[in-house]
Amino acid sequence: MEGTCCIGKVVIFNRDEGQYRLAGAIVRIGIDSNKTNNAICGTVTDSMVAQSLKVEVVCSRKGRYISIHSNTAILTLCEVQAYGRCGNGKAPNNANY
Repeated sequence: MEGTCCIGKVVIFNRDEGQYRLAGAIVRIGIDSNKTNNAICGTVTDSMVAQSLKVEVVCSRKGRYISIHSNTAILTLCEVQAYGRCGNGKAPNNANY
C-alpha cells in the first residue's frame, strides 16, 4: 500500500483445487517490508477452508505490508483483498471497501 493503513479484514479467495493448502496459512500486517517482523493478524484454520473458497481473517492492525505465508505448503491464491482505512480516509490502493 502507499502508506500505513488501519486494516480491519483481509479476504483471501482460494483456488478450486488444493484449497486444503491454505489451512495453517499465517496473515501478517505491519510497517516492515520483512514479513517476519510484522504482527500476526490471524491464522487460517481447517474449518475456514472447508466451508468456502473465500476466507475472511478479521483483525485490527495498522500497517503498510500484508503477507500471507505457510510454513508447510505452497500457497496458490486467486485474490487477496484488504478492507480498512488509510490516514487520508480512503480505502487502501488495490483494495475493495
